[in-house]
Amino acid sequence: MDYKEDFNINITAYLNQNKNTSIKKILDVLDMSDISDEHRKKIRQIILDEINEFHIACCRVLTYLQEEKNGKNSK
Repeated sequence: MDYKEDFNINITAYLNQNKNTSIKKILDVLDMSDISDEHRKKIRQIILDEINEFHIACCRVLTYLQEEKNGKNSK
């Protein structure tokens, strides 16, 4: 499989935008749900924690790849 190495966008900004958009959409759906405020609050926190953890993992991978590429180019 070939991977594209050059992007016309800032990947970190793209990840941040998608993260924020995803959180908003999920929480909007949750807010429409017929559940108690206590459960809604707990679910909101779990959603935020999980999406943020995934986002952090993506950023770590991106940083690793950038460092690898920069390390290989400087040799």
